[in-house]
Amino acid sequence: MQKYVVSNTLSEKDITWHPTTIIRGDDFLQKVSDLRAQPGGYIYVYGSAMMVRSLLAADLVDELLLTIGPMILGGGRRSLPQTGKQYRSN
Repeated sequence: MQKYVVSNTLSEKDITWHPTTIIRGDDFLQKVSDLRAQPGGYIYVYGSAMMVRSLLAADLVDELLLTIGPMILGGGRRSLPQTGKQYRSN
């Protein structure tokens, strides 16, 4: 399975899980748009609320599956922005 890692700090020598392609942060929205235009499966995002927010804002999300872990202490960053935009759920 092809993997894509969005990073401005990793290099090809850091990759140990192949096949993996590094995408620079400035290019990731265009790359996701290009990948969506190709036939194939799903694109999964793990562990980056900022990236998910950017994908939502660019209207590049067809389906959103959330796994939420309980919060033990305090507040923290919101997973989704408070933009007033409504997302339909089934």
